[in-house]
Amino acid sequence: MFNDSKIIEDFTPCAQTVSIQLTFPIMDATEILARLEKLEDACLSSVQEIRSLKAEVEKASSGNPTLEPLLDSEQVAKILGVEPGYVYSQARAKKIPSVRFGKYRRFCPVQLKKWIERKKSI
Repeated sequence: MFNDSKIIEDFTPCAQTVSIQLTFPIMDATEILARLEKLEDACLSSVQEIRSLKAEVEKASSGNPTLEPLLDSEQVAKILGVEPGYVYSQARAKKIPSVRFGKYRRFCPVQLKKWIERKKSI
């Protein structure tokens, strides 16, 4: 029938390369089926691993969001290109969004970014 080998399919699950070669008439159908089952198992294993990783990422992103560290007035002053005293005075006057912890004022990066965007649009 066929005397030469023919590569039917190359498949790359993750980092493995699986090649199936059919040689006629030496290889019989049972051996071909066994190799196809191995290929199928490798594919299913890869799909299960992908689904597991996807579930972990979804769980991590839907859980409690991580808090960004708050900025102090010196960091905000560097961002805005002004003196730290100016940042303090604007925060006391409630012109820059800030959070007060006793005598300390801290600035949320997200709120600061929104404030800057609003200022740009004026």
